[in-house]
Amino acid sequence: MFSAGEHIIYSIFGVCLVEKIAASPVDPSSEQLYYYLRPVSAKTNNFICIPKDNPSLPMRTLITEKELENLVPEIRKDRYLTVASEKNRRDVYKTAIMSLDPLQYLRLIFTVESRRENFFKSKKRLPETDIEFERTAKNSLYHEIELVRNIPFEQVNDFVHTLFAQPEE
Repeated sequence: MFSAGEHIIYSIFGVCLVEKIAASPVDPSSEQLYYYLRPVSAKTNNFICIPKDNPSLPMRTLITEKELENLVPEIRKDRYLTVASEKNRRDVYKTAIMSLDPLQYLRLIFTVESRRENFFKSKKRLPETDIEFERTAKNSLYHEIELVRNIPFEQVNDFVHTLFAQPEE
């Protein structure tokens, strides 16, 4: 499915480098092969070891430049996640993250940014749920865009807000 040296998206870890495909680190005699993944945002040399032949693992290839551009009309049409009630917010955010869908990541980011503005205006603190899920979405999507567009990570936020700017009415 994936090859050594390839970057992929894996679950909440975001962009990971497939370092190698090899036997289990626990049981080298096992026939089962494993992906050895290194999250690009990790500050350590730790890796994630997951079974190669498990179709239920939340993994995908990186988005292409064309797919990224195709998100522009989608995000302009429907910019925010719909949250029926505050008690459901965590579930809505979690579903968006676990979808591994860049469009859902963008919607989560824009939803939290809008909420941040509203909370700031009313002199309230943004809930930790928003902050933690926004961080996860940005970590994954922004590192992905960094690799796909070959731009420094520090410039990705400006790139995203320029590319997905709301059209003037």
